[in-house]
Order: sequence, then C-alpha cells, then structure tokens
Amino acid sequence: MPTSDAARAVENVPVPVMASVWRGIRMTAGSPACMPKTTVRGEAGFSLIELLVVLVILAVLATLVGLSVTGVASRQLENQAQRLQALLQLACEQSVMTGRELGLRMAVAQWEFVYFSGENWVGVEQLTGVERAPLEALRSRTLEDGLQWRAERDGEALSLTEALPEMPQWVCFDSGEMTALNLWMTRADVDTEWSLQARANGEITLESNDGIR
Repeated sequence: MPTSDAARAVENVPVPVMASVWRGIRMTAGSPACMPKTTVRGEAGFSLIELLVVLVILAVLATLVGLSVTGVASRQLENQAQRLQALLQLACEQSVMTGRELGLRMAVAQWEFVYFSGENWVGVEQLTGVERAPLEALRSRTLEDGLQWRAERDGEALSLTEALPEMPQWVCFDSGEMTALNLWMTRADVDTEWSLQARANGEITLESNDGIR
C-alpha cells in the first residue's frame, strides 16, 4: 500500500526519539496540572454547620436582648406603682399630723398633690419654709414614657384629661379616712398590670396580676 508523507516521516524517526516522545505524552496526560482541581476548603467559604452555628448564636443573642428590654420596662412599671403607693401613704400621714386635708389631682400623663387652704385647693409646692419640708416628696410629677393609667372612684370610671383638673379626684382627710379609689397602671410592652386600691378606712394596697404586694 502507498505510504503517506506523515507515515513515512514517523517511520524515519529514530526509535530512541520516539520512545522519549511517548514517555512525555504519558507524563503530560497524567500530570496534576491536567487533572481536575479539587476545591480547597478554605477557598469554599463557610460550611453548612458553621452557618447553622452562627444563626443559633444570633438567635440566642436576640432573645437575651429582648428579655433585657422587657425586664427594664417591667421594673419601671413596678417602681412607678410602688412610688405612687408610698406617696399616697405619705400624704395621709401628713394630713393626720398637720390637720390639713391633702388630695391628688390626676391628668393623662401627670399628677399633683394639693392641700385645702380653707378656700380652694393649692399645690403643695406653693408652701414655703417649715411647712413645705415634710411635703417636698409630694411635688408635681409626670408618668414615665410608655406608662398609662386609669382610675375609678366609687365604682365609676374617671375621665382623665390632658390638663390637671381644678378639684382633686382623691382626698385624704385629717381623720385618716380617704376617698375610695381604684387605679391601674400598665405598659404596652409589659404583660403585668398593677392595681392600687385606696379604701375609705385609710388602707392602701398594691397588687399585680401575679399577686398582692
């Protein structure tokens, strides 16, 4: 059969040279450079397990922050309710000691203790000198941000306005008796509701939906 030019060229190549060429071809075909590259773990980013661990940690941190915020709000509500109870008790003690009727005027977001001057009700802050000293704690106050309250007197709901009313909604007499009043304090971000009850016999109690305090 006639031989092509390519075949004749290969036949004319010396045997040692051909052997060397074939060894080079085999080495090249099997070299690491021609093999598929494997992905190095460090270049592939986070594994699925690592991502899950990070998500769990973030969820725990979010829960802790939420509980912390709720705890602060709950303590603020409780402190405000306890402070009002203490101030009402102080007002009654001073009323008995001084023979002067003391009352509480309440608005939507503030309150003021007043005394009866014989003609009208006057804020205790207008007292001076020795008369004012024991009543200093009964100064005007505002509700802390987020707090709300509502009140009932003799079983009827009181309508609290933005401005303080002229007449007090609660009065403690020099005999130790007082106006019967129920008052509730709440916060939108706290489940607990605090209830203050002032009875006509002079007893003042404070309780939450978790029990009497």
